[in-house]
Amino acid sequence: MSQKILFTKKWNSFAILIIGIIATIAVAFYTKKNSEAIAKHEFALVCNQ
Repeated sequence: MSQKILFTKKWNSFAILIIGIIATIAVAFYTKKNSEAIAKHEFALVCNQ
């Protein structure tokens, strides 16, 4: 294989890895935010009773 093909394959693998890490972080923050909102809502319902 030529050096150009090897470089392209390495770059593609690295790009996919970075995109996966960014997606994982985004989903983790969204899940945390959503679960905190649900907890606040349930707490407010319990306090009003």
